[in-house]
Amino acid sequence: MVFRKFSSLAVFALALICFALTGCFEIVEDITVHADGTGTFSYTVNMSQSKAQLDGIMKLDSTEGYRVPRKSSIMADIETAKKTLNNLNGISAVSSTADWVNYIFNIKFNFNSVQTLNTSLEALSEQFTSDHKRIPEASNNFFWTGKGFERKSHYDAKTMAPKLGQKDKDILRKATYTCIYRFDTDVQSCSNADAQISKNGKSVMLRLNMLQLAQGEKSMINAIKLR
Repeated sequence: MVFRKFSSLAVFALALICFALTGCFEIVEDITVHADGTGTFSYTVNMSQSKAQLDGIMKLDSTEGYRVPRKSSIMADIETAKKTLNNLNGISAVSSTADWVNYIFNIKFNFNSVQTLNTSLEALSEQFTSDHKRIPEASNNFFWTGKGFERKSHYDAKTMAPKLGQKDKDILRKATYTCIYRFDTDVQSCSNADAQISKNGKSVMLRLNMLQLAQGEKSMINAIKLR
């Protein structure tokens, strides 16, 4: 489905999303970048708002025409993602959590440069696509100059939005994508009008509806200047 292209940043999480077809969920992209360009990447899929529905769905083989992945399959995918990351130069402290009571899943790791972060996400997209090719939308999404950080997006809404089926829209309408970026120094400004600078001035948060993102009504693109 179109969602596969839209959420290609972390395609290893798709197995989790595919059985959240009847409820709400949130994806949180949380990145800390230090003054020297090193940092931490954290990616969370939170389906706790759909806990009651998911408790029932997990007992089924399929729902609404989609196969319900087994817990063992999802855990195997998470372990594959960790192995992929651990094999990359410049990536360290790879960890994951899987809360099967509240359906909250996270993968986290440190990177030695923002370019290494880009490389790691490209490697994940390659690992979890059936044809083992990197998805263009997963390439070079982040840029660091030392005085600023940029979140890019290569998603082509004009091409992809018309392909959205009703099921795609129903899923994305109830979902949010949250971007949180943290820095050692104060944030001077950010280009995305929907983004908010924290009270302490050292982080930026952007929370958007995923259907609006998929249809091109909103964007993750954000150029952040530091003082």
